[in-house]
Amino acid sequence: DHNAFAHRLATCADDELPLLRELLTRGSAGLGARPDGGATLLLSAEELSTRICGLDPWAGFDDGAYWEHRRQYLARVRGLLPAAAQVEVFVCFRDHESYAHALYATKVLSGKVHCSFTEFVRRCAPIFDYGRQAQVLAEVLGPVHAQSFENLRGDLVNRSFAWLGLPLHVERTPRLRPTPALDLIHWLARPADQRERERRA
Repeated sequence: DHNAFAHRLATCADDELPLLRELLTRGSAGLGARPDGGATLLLSAEELSTRICGLDPWAGFDDGAYWEHRRQYLARVRGLLPAAAQVEVFVCFRDHESYAHALYATKVLSGKVHCSFTEFVRRCAPIFDYGRQAQVLAEVLGPVHAQSFENLRGDLVNRSFAWLGLPLHVERTPRLRPTPALDLIHWLARPADQRERERRA
């Protein structure tokens, strides 16, 4: 779970990058190494799939320079890793409609987005250009392995472990939560006092 790390990488000044590199390597140093002395670091964060630099994670998507911003952010990710490190990217793409719906719901309920669903999709259009996303990931980071979320959905955790080549298995996997309908999301997001929020919940 590196979401906080992914956000910090987007918002920090250039002179903070050496500290982030140290935190990243220190955090994984004690986990053991392969017989050849090397180690594998798994960076996992949903935010890595779309984040660009800047304090506001939803600014800069529709200014005409998104792909330049995206490359700059991914170059920061690559710059934290040893120059000789082999990097592979595993990205799971969800069907456009359900992904847009779920992403919009999350951002509205957290108070980060206040526009309509249609406007949100228009402003964030580059997120849903999966072909271009994969191309830019490959250009900056390395080989991309893409998978469909629907192919993993039946047993998301264990199928993801198998896809990544990790020798792990969990007996009880988390239940996937359905995304509420848009009208319910807007109702839940309306300003309210504590008592009203409890009633809605």
